[in-house]
Amino acid sequence: MDTGALNTVWDLVAKIAAFIKSWPKIVKISVSLLMILAVLISGFLWGVRSATKPVHLGGVKLDSYCGYYKLAVKNLKLCASQIDLDQVCRVEKGVPDAVNKFKSSDLNSGICYSADGKKSLGGIRDMPGHCRKTLDLETAYATPSGGVWECQIPIDPPVACNLQYNRTDTEAHLEHGTIQCYG
Repeated sequence: MDTGALNTVWDLVAKIAAFIKSWPKIVKISVSLLMILAVLISGFLWGVRSATKPVHLGGVKLDSYCGYYKLAVKNLKLCASQIDLDQVCRVEKGVPDAVNKFKSSDLNSGICYSADGKKSLGGIRDMPGHCRKTLDLETAYATPSGGVWECQIPIDPPVACNLQYNRTDTEAHLEHGTIQCYG
C-alpha cells in the first residue's frame, strides 16, 4: 500500500473516531456492546459451520470390514460365511467325529449322526448361538441362504468407517451404492 492510500485510510478512521466521540456516552457503550456481540456471534457461527462440515475420507473396503470378523461380503448390508454343519454337530454334541445329514431338501431337517451314520445324535439345537459364539458377536445370527446355512452380521456403516480410518468421529453415507466416510 502506498503512502497516499495509507493517509486516506487514516483520515477516514480519524473522521469516524471524531464522529463517534460526538455521540452521547450511552450510545457509545451500546454500539460497543453490539459490536462485541456481533463479533462473538459470528465467531460462534463460523465455529459451528466449520465443525459441522465433515471432510470426505473415502469409501469403506467391505472386504476388510467383513474380513475383520472372518466373514465375506454378502452385499452392502451383510457379512456372511457358510456354516460347517458337521463342525456344529461335533461341538454341540461333544462327539469329535459327528456328521450332519439332511432328511430332505429342507435345511431345517439336518440331524447329527455318529461318523458311521448309524446313531442319531439329534438335531442342532442352537444355530444362532453357534454363530454368536464362533464370531464372538451378539449381533450374529444364523439363516438359511442359497441352499446352505450361513452366519451373518449386519454391516454397521459408522463402525466400518471408524475401523477403516482408525477414528471414532466418522459419519457414514450411502452414495452411489457404496459406503462413503466423512470426518
